[in-house]
Amino acid sequence: MKNSAPVAKRKEYYTNYQKEKVLDPYFWLREKENPEVLKHLKNENKFFEKNVKPYKKIATKVFNELKKRIPKADDSVPIKRGDSEYFSRYVQGKQYIQFCKLTGKKIEVLVDFNKLVKKDGYLSTHDISVSPDGKFLAYSVDTTGDEICDIVIMDTSTKRVISHLKKTSGDITWSNIDILFYTTFDGHIRPDKVWRHVLGKKQTKDECIFYEKDQKFFVSAQASGSRKFLIISSGEQVSSYAAYMLLDDKNSKPAIFKKLKNNIEYSIDHGSDGFYIHTNEKALNFKIYKCIENNTTQKNWKLVLAHSDKVHYIHIELTDKFLCVFERSNGLPKARIINIKTNKSYFVKFPDLAYNMSFNTSVFDFKENKIRINYASPISPKSVFDYDLQTKKQVLRKTDKVKNFKPKSYHVEYVFVTGQDKVKIPLCIIYKKGLKKNGLAPTVLYGYGSYGATIGYNFSSSLVSLLDRGFVYAYAGIRGGAELGRKWYEEGKFLKKKNTFKDFISCSEYLIQKKYTSPNHLAARGGSAGGLLVGAVANMRPDLYKVICAHVPFVDVINTMFDDSLPLTQTEYKEWGNPHDKKYYNYMKSYSPYDNVHECAYPCMYITAGLNDQRVTYWEPAKWAQKLRDFNIGDNEILLKVNMGEGHFGKSGRFNSLKEVAEEYSYLIGQLSN
Repeated sequence: MKNSAPVAKRKEYYTNYQKEKVLDPYFWLREKENPEVLKHLKNENKFFEKNVKPYKKIATKVFNELKKRIPKADDSVPIKRGDSEYFSRYVQGKQYIQFCKLTGKKIEVLVDFNKLVKKDGYLSTHDISVSPDGKFLAYSVDTTGDEICDIVIMDTSTKRVISHLKKTSGDITWSNIDILFYTTFDGHIRPDKVWRHVLGKKQTKDECIFYEKDQKFFVSAQASGSRKFLIISSGEQVSSYAAYMLLDDKNSKPAIFKKLKNNIEYSIDHGSDGFYIHTNEKALNFKIYKCIENNTTQKNWKLVLAHSDKVHYIHIELTDKFLCVFERSNGLPKARIINIKTNKSYFVKFPDLAYNMSFNTSVFDFKENKIRINYASPISPKSVFDYDLQTKKQVLRKTDKVKNFKPKSYHVEYVFVTGQDKVKIPLCIIYKKGLKKNGLAPTVLYGYGSYGATIGYNFSSSLVSLLDRGFVYAYAGIRGGAELGRKWYEEGKFLKKKNTFKDFISCSEYLIQKKYTSPNHLAARGGSAGGLLVGAVANMRPDLYKVICAHVPFVDVINTMFDDSLPLTQTEYKEWGNPHDKKYYNYMKSYSPYDNVHECAYPCMYITAGLNDQRVTYWEPAKWAQKLRDFNIGDNEILLKVNMGEGHFGKSGRFNSLKEVAEEYSYLIGQLSN
């Protein structure tokens, strides 16, 4: 079977970075328009199909389980705008949502996204937003997977299209009048411009109100909590600054709040008593200040929340009387509520040992002093609460219904694993009660560990199909993420990136030592930068895993980081380092999955790619799969699936995405359960 794998031609091509001449025989696979390349990718898909064919029956069974577990019809919690409420819903048998208006008992379908997608086509709804008065609806859609969106604006009374904005990032911000703000990309899918659009006017008449020239910086825009100002943020990985302007003034121009400082981040919001500033200047885990509206110079800032070594203040939101702080400590998210007048604070309480939580003030009027909380844990389906900040009364608006699922049948452990350098790594472990810890349980370990991102301990109805088959599923909160604060992130980037991989290996060894599983029953799973993680781990410890699942993996690090024509290269220097500096080049090269493939018996490799992916180009996993086959001396297959009409996030549609999950799960079941 291995011998029938597709073989790409080896063409003589040498890279020459830092005066090192290196043969890269598969460099030519980046020629997307070359028929020979497309033919090869199609052959990869045929080989993939051939190898997963033995698991088709179980894939179909798992897909049916996944489909039955979610409601046939489902509504979101409504948001009130003007005299009506607005919500999205899934209708039985349909792949995409309808967006609806509810006035009294009358429901109107404003947009049926099922009618916007071609048969077997792609459609991703990036943003849906109703104007504050409820008169207008704006939505943005991507139809190719390249993340470039059209924004459509319509009258909610007549359903008449008012404006159609093309080639945007999809982000939408409403003023309180007939103005909408949006952002557009440069040639590298970097949001670089903020535009002011007056409803009904042609897009060619729109005014660019902010332009970020620095190719490392991304811009975004949103209304302040008070809805008095438009806040424009511009930032790269470790530096940021903000501008502000009157939200409803058609002639307003943005003013810089505080000049950019290298390696300093800050963001702002505006409330009833002035501006609030969230910054990490002389505060690794951030601190919070406030200042009056008419005097924003730094000497007039007053400290609201001091820096803490143990608490990471991640972002803030404001209501008329309260400051809401989203923070993280001990690896878990918290909601701190501070009374603006008294400065007294309290925390919203959550019941589970490990969980995920987010909150949002923008669904309510500023003066209502309420937040909407989304809450879930690995064994608690998602719930939505409306929480009154003054009375602390919470109203449950919705809990996701999951058929044939009983939370008490499952167990969650939240432990700290000792790493190779004695650090304590958070590890969340989920399994069905009655598990025998005899080293034979099929187990999947998931990790990411980059960009300061954190793993949310959410509920996944899909995961139940693995847990019910005796699987253990675990999440590793490794360095490079920010599970344990900003220092945790700093300790897993630049010249310390290998800590990320070593932490993951330590978590893998813990699962084996504690008899949850054994190498022949263990899979590593990660995507994008998490694909870099599992790719590096496959080279470092191929003996630890039976399967590596690498989704749209960033694996050809050196070639990508030297290619300034690619969308994200320059922005990535603050994460991985600049390879034009030889010390960073040498270090990157020492862990780059593609550059470190070597002769060994590799685990089964289950790799995915998207032809239209602009974040991780398809040729990275395509080249990697070929090189792995060249050096693999074992019998395990190297599989590559290329989504030919999609991008970074795979298939769209409620059921299409479940089919991909079922396909992967069936492979894991087949490989790990023996």
